[in-house]
Amino acid sequence: MAYLPQMTPQCPATSPCFSPYLAGGANSTVPLELLYGLVRHRTQNREARRRFRECKEQRQQTLQQKVDDIRLMYLALSEEHAKSTIEVARLQQENNTLRSEVKDLHRQWRLTQTVLQWSQQSSQSPLSAGGDAGLFGYAPYCLGDLTDDPSPYHSPS
Repeated sequence: MAYLPQMTPQCPATSPCFSPYLAGGANSTVPLELLYGLVRHRTQNREARRRFRECKEQRQQTLQQKVDDIRLMYLALSEEHAKSTIEVARLQQENNTLRSEVKDLHRQWRLTQTVLQWSQQSSQSPLSAGGDAGLFGYAPYCLGDLTDDPSPYHSPS
């Protein structure tokens, strides 16, 4: 068997490799290979913990950046939604106004058609004995065209 040098542990203040977990106490001797193995193991553990902390910190920074990006996107989308809501309300109001205008124009168109029909019919038929009485006799038909409700005077043409 090969000779293994023995080392007597020193006081923890003077020996950086001393471990209180080594069996034997202050007067025992520990093989150097075991001591180097423990030192190497502690160094590896220290490095692994350091790498883990760095990796954890990097993950946290990445996640925080994602949170910040998502928060900015949320604010932008929220602003866009508010603008779109206002635009929808404006367009609905404009649509209602245009529908009302179309309804009024349709009524005016029907009135114009009725007046044209009335003028054609009055020019073709002789006036009654009362003069303008024939003009006023046709008034209920004209007034009936001004409303959306069918009236007894209104005859569909």
